[in-house]
Amino acid sequence: MDPESGTVVWPTGADLDPVVLRSLVTGSPIAGSAADDPEVYGV
Repeated sequence: MDPESGTVVWPTGADLDPVVLRSLVTGSPIAGSAADDPEVYGV
């Protein structure tokens, strides 16, 4: 934890999007992505 920002920080400087992490953990598609609505995105 970075005491200044109050967020998790990694020694490598990785920047992990919490929305992507949640999707990976739960198996849920990311809202607004092609996986969420393939017809809209033509995938």
